[in-house]
Amino acid sequence: MKRLIPPDLQNLSLWPSVDPNALAGQRRQDLLNRIEAVRLYAAGTALSQVEDATRVPRMQIYRLVKRCIEPHADGRIRGFRALIPFAKSKPYQRTAAVAPTTRTRHAGSSGAMTALLQRHDSLSALLRYQISKHAVYIGARNQLCGLHNVHRKFIQSCRELELTAKDYPLSQARQGIRSLATAIRNLVMQSFASAARSAGAQRVSPPWTDWPKNTMTVARKPFDIVEFDGHKIDIRLRVRFEDAAGVVEDILIDRVWLLVVIDVYSRAILGWNVVLSAEYNRHDVIRTIQQALMPQRKSTRLSIPGLTYNASGGFVGEVLPFLDGACWEHFRLDNARANLATDTLNLLSSVVGCVIEAGPVREPTERPFVERFFGTLETTLFHRLQGTTGSNPQDIRRRLMNPKGRESLPITFDELAELTQVCIANYNGTPHEGIGARTPLEFLTRTIEFHRDTIRVLSAPFRQQLCILQPSQIRTVMGNLQRGVRPYVNLYGVRYSSRLLQQATDLLGKPLRLYFDPQDLTVVQAYLPSGAEFGPLNAARPWHRTPHSVRLRQEIQRLRRQRKLHFNEGDDPVQAYQDYKRQGPGKRAMRSPHHTAQASRALQANRPSPSPPATQTSTIQDAAPIVLPLAKPRPLALIGKGQVMKGSTP
Repeated sequence: MKRLIPPDLQNLSLWPSVDPNALAGQRRQDLLNRIEAVRLYAAGTALSQVEDATRVPRMQIYRLVKRCIEPHADGRIRGFRALIPFAKSKPYQRTAAVAPTTRTRHAGSSGAMTALLQRHDSLSALLRYQISKHAVYIGARNQLCGLHNVHRKFIQSCRELELTAKDYPLSQARQGIRSLATAIRNLVMQSFASAARSAGAQRVSPPWTDWPKNTMTVARKPFDIVEFDGHKIDIRLRVRFEDAAGVVEDILIDRVWLLVVIDVYSRAILGWNVVLSAEYNRHDVIRTIQQALMPQRKSTRLSIPGLTYNASGGFVGEVLPFLDGACWEHFRLDNARANLATDTLNLLSSVVGCVIEAGPVREPTERPFVERFFGTLETTLFHRLQGTTGSNPQDIRRRLMNPKGRESLPITFDELAELTQVCIANYNGTPHEGIGARTPLEFLTRTIEFHRDTIRVLSAPFRQQLCILQPSQIRTVMGNLQRGVRPYVNLYGVRYSSRLLQQATDLLGKPLRLYFDPQDLTVVQAYLPSGAEFGPLNAARPWHRTPHSVRLRQEIQRLRRQRKLHFNEGDDPVQAYQDYKRQGPGKRAMRSPHHTAQASRALQANRPSPSPPATQTSTIQDAAPIVLPLAKPRPLALIGKGQVMKGSTP
């Protein structure tokens, strides 16, 4: 009796239900009779008794049960929805082989356009192509725009398929334009994303899913869940050039990134990184994670007059030193390419040992805490500085903070980094409504005692040498005994060596694992294949002079390969790059201001600070005159006179 219903579908309470109150009269009674007939059939009642009780014919019961277990478009079975009187179980399919040839409006051409598109795939491909090019789209009033142009191309394609005036749609008075409009709407409305893009939507919200995006939606202890994200600061910066003669020139930079790691439970900022680049990369993400794992301290020297830390402000490493290197359990981030790089995922999974939860891009609600912090920082700091661009092009703060419309703005990158550090420290010491009007540091101090035993700390080798958290580069030791070339390794087009490596002839042809700071490539740390530390390696001349980043070296090497930049072994490549940007037509510094800014900051940081004048113990009158001995030349007996060329006097 139950052979028509599979065993996994015999529980009728799980079937999709219907509302009988939506129908009235005989249709409502017929629906109730059909539902009762299916229930009695599933319970094992004899068909004769089911027929007498519900007045549903025996053959119709079999047909109704088969329709109930058919799949529906929503992924479930049709269930009791298939019992609704006059409900369509499948779309209309034309059975006539040839469409009528009369040129009338009512010629029995139902389903002819669908049959035509099924017979000729090229016509369906044409319509999809026109939809993708937005040649036809849904207008603001839900009207179909561009239909006539697409219809003209559609008829031309029909003629290319050798359809004549006796064939559909050429046999119709309007050549099937209304049926074509219906077919285009059906193609556009197949999914919400395609319909929204056809209507002109610039952004489509992600689809709903029953599976939870985050396995743990609520943080239950400190360092349970942290959120990471990058934010483009709404501000313009000034980059200053200064040559040997003291000539100063400024250019503007309008793309600076702030990367932040925040603890969800306590709202404390664990690490941050201000990136001077058009886009941040995987090295910047890993450096931000390093900042979150290493202890943060207040800067003792603030160059801006009047800038101070609040008494309650500070960082987690200062208030709770035992949390240095504390690891978290879940790490939330978006699907940016730099975030999902292989090196970043390996660091988080193998070293930190956390679960990576990558949410959708441009969905700030998936990372509400870090996004809220960015909003707070913009309101309290960035939007109050000179040169702010505001939250949008129509923001009045763009003109209020720059009333004269000048392009030379007083804020610099070093000042911005200093202001950001002080503001983050003060944020950690400011009461927060989400944690009971306590400061993040105070709330963390009170709650950490109950969970101190559950906090995982980074192992000692990683804490002592945070450089090994960066991605490693495996390089083969080069050299030649026959030509007398001492061992070295090549990294980013520059040779690296040391006194120890130059004597290690047994390492020729063997690999070394190199770790480096992406912001300073003058020195790298080398390890043997066994994991033992080999020692630091220094960059060869002239790359050892000024600390420089990976981005800056790649830019200099690119210009050198193009033979636009030239420097010798005795020159500083960073200084040569800055001179190249200052000179030449077309304002080269404006083309890549971020690389120019990095070069300027590197040269300024590497410039020795002026030493204070020595104190004089005696006056000038009392000082004894200094008598230098006379220099006497010595004859060079070993060098002959050589050949003397006598030329004629002009």
